Amino acid sequence: MTVDPQLEELAQRTPNFGFLLAHEAVLVRYGAAAESMVFTDPNTSMVKARQFGEQLVAALVTEIVDDLQAALNEFAAVAEALEAAKAARQEEMT
Repeated sequence: MTVDPQLEELAQRTPNFGFLLAHEAVLVRYGAAAESMVFTDPNTSMVKARQFGEQLVAALVTEIVDDLQAALNEFAAVAEALEAAKAARQEEMT
């Protein structure tokens, strides 16, 4: 994954949000913007903080849904195997 050099530079300048570059690059942009404007333009800072929060929630929900889908698939495979074993056992008994 190639990263925009400007975004990489921004990540290096903001210790509070720079580590997020490896996970979700847009969070670096929103977080750094909110951080840099907190005293000079508090309203814009709040908007950027809100955007940061929305993007963070979206990323978390996506990851949770992917993990949940994988778990459901695994559960379905186990349930299918148990049903097959149960059917085989009943056939042996008859």
